[in-house]
Amino acid sequence: MKPIISEKDFPTANKFVYLNTANVALTFSGAEQGLKDWVADVAQNGSNNFDENAEENVFNDLHKATRKKMSSMICIRPLHE
Repeated sequence: MKPIISEKDFPTANKFVYLNTANVALTFSGAEQGLKDWVADVAQNGSNNFDENAEENVFNDLHKATRKKMSSMICIRPLHE
């Protein structure tokens, strides 16, 4: 069967069959690398690279993405069909 995802993006995809939606899914390699980079930065610099601006805006992109996703899921229907 031809894979539907790239091994570059999900390196362990060829080792698993994902059948249970309640299970933990494979992690996108870009997210994994981002987490590794962040942990290494915190280990080497502590919170010195997390200035006031970063602290105020750290969740802005996440909030925007969540709003976009949630707004695409909202379906407005009339009360009486």
